[in-house]
Amino acid sequence: MHTTARPRDLETSRLGLASVLAGAAALASPHVLIALGLAFAAGGIRLVARDVSRLERAALAVGLAALGTASWLMATIIGPLPATYAALGDGPIGDPAARMLMLLLAVPVAVYLFDAKLIPAAIALLGRVGAEMLPAGVTLWQGVAMPLALVLGAVAIRRRRMDLLAVALGAFGLWSGALVARIGAGMVLTARMVGGGALPRVLAVIGAVVVLAGSWRIQFVYTVLFALLLLFSTIFDSLRLFRPTTTATGGPQE
Repeated sequence: MHTTARPRDLETSRLGLASVLAGAAALASPHVLIALGLAFAAGGIRLVARDVSRLERAALAVGLAALGTASWLMATIIGPLPATYAALGDGPIGDPAARMLMLLLAVPVAVYLFDAKLIPAAIALLGRVGAEMLPAGVTLWQGVAMPLALVLGAVAIRRRRMDLLAVALGAFGLWSGALVARIGAGMVLTARMVGGGALPRVLAVIGAVVVLAGSWRIQFVYTVLFALLLLFSTIFDSLRLFRPTTTATGGPQE
């Protein structure tokens, strides 16, 4: 039993590490099309991993189809021009195309954010390609994405799911498009990738503050609502610590 399980576990860990590295390379790449290709590769690696459920695999397939379509359209628009962020900052992608491309990229981003090993690729797609190349699309879809992130945050707090809360905060910061909020989102999502422990919790708290500080000028109302949601949740959690505990006593009572 152990001799067959260990190679599978080793293969799964290697594929997970490959997905993380591909996403990190996409985040660091100065070339837009290479970044898209690396993000696609990260999702493709997760697609064949053994620890992915059928539902997650189906979602990944849909996300990869949307990402492939967006990459092909972007390559067609860019054509022979140098596809670096610096060269395409004022480049050929107009506002209508940016809005359509951002809608396509929103599909893999939504799927990737829920997989800890695909978080670097999600940050690359939304935090770099979207915010730096397609700001008109990010701005247009903020009215849909940011309230959805707020609702996800409320559900996560109600169910006491800190992993979902990290996804909600990360999506909120990345969709804002503000550099400070994107940095804070990266901190929160990195803490989720690392897992439990005192240091990741501190990093997540700092990242949440940075997200709210960076996004309030972009979406003031939703940022205030998210801050109040976190504040009230913290207060109620603190009050639970001071509630008297009742112990059930057995036997007859007089």
